[in-house]
Amino acid sequence: MKKQSGFTLIELMIVVAIVAILAAIAMPAYQSYTARSKFTEVTSGASALKTQVQLCYLDLGTLTGCSNSSTVAASGAGWTINKSTDYSTKYINDILVTNGVITASAVSGEGLSSKKFTLTPTSAASGTINWVASGDCKTAGFC
Repeated sequence: MKKQSGFTLIELMIVVAIVAILAAIAMPAYQSYTARSKFTEVTSGASALKTQVQLCYLDLGTLTGCSNSSTVAASGAGWTINKSTDYSTKYINDILVTNGVITASAVSGEGLSSKKFTLTPTSAASGTINWVASGDCKTAGFC
C-alpha cells in the first residue's frame, strides 16, 4: 500500500484561522494609514496658503483683513488669497482664511469624517510670523 501524503483537514483549518486573525489585525491599521495619507493633502493645501498670509501681513502690517471667502478673492499689492472654493479637491472640502487663520476641512467621506486642520499665525517682534497647528485632526491622529 502506498502512503498518503498531504495536509489534514485540521492543519488546513489552523492555517485559515491564522490568516483570519492576521487579517483582522491588519485591516484597521491599513484603514488608519490610508486615512492619514489622504489627510496629508488637506495639511499641505493649508500650508500652501501660509505664504499668501505672510505677504498680506507684510502689505497691511496686520493680520486683520487677511481673509478669503467662497465668492471673492482678497487681494492687495503683491498678495492674493484665493477663494475658499478654489482649493476643493478630492480630499479637501474647502480652505478658509479669516484674519490670517487658515482652516482646512476634509471631505466627509473617504474615512476622513470632515476633520479640520487649523494654522494660527502669531506675529513675532522681528516682523515674522510663527505658526501653530491645531484642529480636531490631532485627536484623530491625522496631523
